[in-house]
Amino acid sequence: MGWIIGGDFNEVRYSHEKLGGQPVHSRRLRKFNSCILSSGLEDLKSIGHTLSWNNRQDSRIFCRLDRVMGNQPFITAFPHSLVEYLPPGISDHSPLKLVCEPSYPSGPKPFKYFEAWETHPSFMNTVQEAWKADFSGNPLFQFVRKLANVKKTLKVWNKDVFGPIQFNLSITKKDLADAQIALQLHPSDQRCIFAESEARTKYLSLLSQEEKFARQKSRQLWLIDGDSNTKFFYNSIKSRSVVNSISRLRRVDDSICSDPEEIKSLLVQYYNDLLNRDSSSDLLLPRPHDIVSDSENSALCSPVLEKELRTTIFGMKALSSPGPDGFPARFFQLFWDLIKQDLLQAINHFFLNGQLLRQGRENKDIDAPIRNKFNK
Repeated sequence: MGWIIGGDFNEVRYSHEKLGGQPVHSRRLRKFNSCILSSGLEDLKSIGHTLSWNNRQDSRIFCRLDRVMGNQPFITAFPHSLVEYLPPGISDHSPLKLVCEPSYPSGPKPFKYFEAWETHPSFMNTVQEAWKADFSGNPLFQFVRKLANVKKTLKVWNKDVFGPIQFNLSITKKDLADAQIALQLHPSDQRCIFAESEARTKYLSLLSQEEKFARQKSRQLWLIDGDSNTKFFYNSIKSRSVVNSISRLRRVDDSICSDPEEIKSLLVQYYNDLLNRDSSSDLLLPRPHDIVSDSENSALCSPVLEKELRTTIFGMKALSSPGPDGFPARFFQLFWDLIKQDLLQAINHFFLNGQLLRQGRENKDIDAPIRNKFNK
């Protein structure tokens, strides 16, 4: 059952939630946070000035003593709920306004590479075959087209072969239960023993896939592999979704916008204005002299070596945030032997010519100003 609790707790959760006065002892913070975690609660997303109390004295002390927290069933039911901190008026506490909003329809999901795919027996061969596609053009164009072909192939493969993890897991769990019941009825039957063992292996494999999938989506990459933490990961996914959502924007006239379509338009307009503003008054730093020697300049202008590129690729965090193409460093590390020559030629082609490709579907509202700005 979903539930929330809110009001004046007369305590802060973190040291930055108090300004002025004596610092908060870490023991008090641990006790309050331990109580919150053991109750399965977390702060709801908030807007406004969250330091909700002050002492009204000449030497002001500000604290966040007021808050609203909810459990996971509540956050699941109202993923876009938020708490608005209003001006305190004549009180020493700010009133809180809880807004429970329904889920907004999100647009199409961009492509994203998932580590869980690697556990499927046909994954490696699928990528290798997609990469072998032949494209004409300069090395950079060929590399981009091969990467796009892998993306297109994996989208189809994910839908038709890999399938939805949760759905497959529920079917496999039922198959395992049926096999175990049959084995209990016929404990000496070798076919029942084999069927139960096979169903259990498949179920454990899907559990591993689910945990890898949830771990990557939750961004809790600091947690090492071990006991199953799937529930923790899914809770983190929900929390990230709440924090990352934008349900309010302030217009130029200081009024508040809450309509999803208008929010999109305001964001596009903001970046159009930002990228098209007059840059003639931008501060230019004086040109440095005698910083790079001739030998250093020669080294910088020399072609990139495979060893240098490999050191860079394998020095990156495997599953850190991917680029716009959806591929994290993990993809390039796993398929290094397959893609290294194409990648090396593409990078050296760029350094030689100094031009990037404009690939993919363009957003005409914002891409043109971006291109014009950088072309200048």
